[in-house]
Amino acid sequence: MLAPHGRERLGPTQLSNILNAADERVYERYGLDPAIAIPRLRATTMTMRKPVRCSSGDADARRQARAPLGEPDLRHEAQAREITENGPMGNAGTDLRRHWDAMYETRGVAGVSWYEPEAATSLALIGWLSLPPSTPVIDIGGGASTLVDVLTRRGFCDLTVVDISERALQAARERLGHNAQSVQWVCANLLAGWRPTRRYGLWHDRAVFHFFVDDAGKDRYRQLLGSALADDGVAIVATFAADGPDHCSGLPVARYGPDELVAALGNDLVMLESRREEHMTPAGILQPFTWVAMRRATQQSRHSVRMTSSVRRDGSTTRSLAPDTPRPLARVSRS
Repeated sequence: MLAPHGRERLGPTQLSNILNAADERVYERYGLDPAIAIPRLRATTMTMRKPVRCSSGDADARRQARAPLGEPDLRHEAQAREITENGPMGNAGTDLRRHWDAMYETRGVAGVSWYEPEAATSLALIGWLSLPPSTPVIDIGGGASTLVDVLTRRGFCDLTVVDISERALQAARERLGHNAQSVQWVCANLLAGWRPTRRYGLWHDRAVFHFFVDDAGKDRYRQLLGSALADDGVAIVATFAADGPDHCSGLPVARYGPDELVAALGNDLVMLESRREEHMTPAGILQPFTWVAMRRATQQSRHSVRMTSSVRRDGSTTRSLAPDTPRPLARVSRS
């Protein structure tokens, strides 16, 4: 069938196939969730109005006749608004869990925007900190990340992974096979009653803290970090950089430079190292990240720590302890 001007008219099946294969770069660029946007587009495009006969003077009927698109199903959009308005870790905890589970269901582990084949920056910072394999590690929002795989192979024997999505954790368990038995898996919402039952030598968080956009959420995160981190422990936290996206997967995020990020995490932490990473999503979108490695600040370190800056060959920047500043202890308590 030919449409006006000789163009081929697409049938419902062809339109559905196009939507299923839609380029997710558009959704990621504008902070939309394909699980929300695609059903709405499908409802908008596939629901056709019945033909309307009207006289030349009936303006309302003419406008209706010119509109071949049906009314969109706003239920998914309303759910996204509810999550946003209550805060990403607020009263809509159940909806938020469904939200992140849906991300893995619709995109797959290797299709979500935060996917990386190897946790390169995390591993580089862990190596820079010279942490021994006996260090107790907690990975906040670890989900299906491969960081736990590499740490297990390197002999780290005290690993805990926390994530709100059970589907993400299940994917990681299945990938690890029998090695998954040596990892503590926790499916929990950080702001819905979860509390650490022990202390850790390394708190690792890639892209969770930036979802806490209100003061209450940030206060809760700082409390959890403070109670979970050992006295001689270190923390690695990554968020979108100051020039990064202001939304992720349909939710608002906060953006930070290195100094702003350390300040937001509490005045009892001192920066050891900062790095800028330009993450390429599976859809080809560049997302700048700010990374900081920190330790608890002693009275002396608050006044003595000096930072140096350098530019890497790839153009990225890093800030580190000055050469005469002591690095963190390699031995971290298991208490």
